[in-house]
Amino acid sequence: MKENKLHRTVNNGRHTAMNRNGGGRSVVPVMSLRELLARFIQGIHNVYIALKFQVFVLIYGQHGERKLPYFRLAFLAFVIFVVFRKDIQFSINMQVPQGGDGHEQVVKASSNMDELSIVASPVSLRNAAPYYQPATFRELEEGQARAFINRFSRVAQAEMDKFHIPASVKMAQGLMESRAGTHPAVAEHQNYFGQSMHGRDYASAWENWRAHSLMLSKQLSSLCQKEVSYRDWATALAKQQGSAQRNYAKNLVEIIERYQLYLLDEK
Repeated sequence: MKENKLHRTVNNGRHTAMNRNGGGRSVVPVMSLRELLARFIQGIHNVYIALKFQVFVLIYGQHGERKLPYFRLAFLAFVIFVVFRKDIQFSINMQVPQGGDGHEQVVKASSNMDELSIVASPVSLRNAAPYYQPATFRELEEGQARAFINRFSRVAQAEMDKFHIPASVKMAQGLMESRAGTHPAVAEHQNYFGQSMHGRDYASAWENWRAHSLMLSKQLSSLCQKEVSYRDWATALAKQQGSAQRNYAKNLVEIIERYQLYLLDEK
């Protein structure tokens, strides 16, 4: 039995297979790469036309009558929402290493933020008081307090340079009000300064420290304009707290002296 053999010829650019034994010609189309690419591009073009038609029908209807452009309106509303919700904030990681990079970041940010308005929202201190109970120096755990001081010492000094609030006072208030960073308000709101800064969420620890400095510079501006000891600052802050915080000045001074925070004022 003879084996049928096929050989290929080219007919007008198209490959065909022929039977050598004289049988009928069987055409087996074999497209070139150029033809495959052309058909692929044509298919994509057809899909694009179909999608374009569907969008047209969605907006104008099948008879060309203009519908309300719900898609465009929704997209425009989304863009407006994003623009107006955009809030440029300067967030600095407050995990300050002992090397010095953190201090450079804070000083650089401070020099560019002279007109930054970060003011605590008015709140009812009476409602916040039970939640915020400042710690005495006896209630502070030694290791946590030392870690807190190492973390924020350069921040406190940078705020002192800018607002003339003793770094010892800022640090002592932060330790006392946040209980060395362990108070729930720290994790929930980035608030290190208790009820006086209650009522809003802060993007970072630095933002909270800056807002506190701005508040003190306005409420106790006379103290910021002259050399005042940390004891006088403690007395003024106790008056600011009112009768709700007994022994506030005493606790503040004890923390400053227990951890020798007055050394931060002598840099």
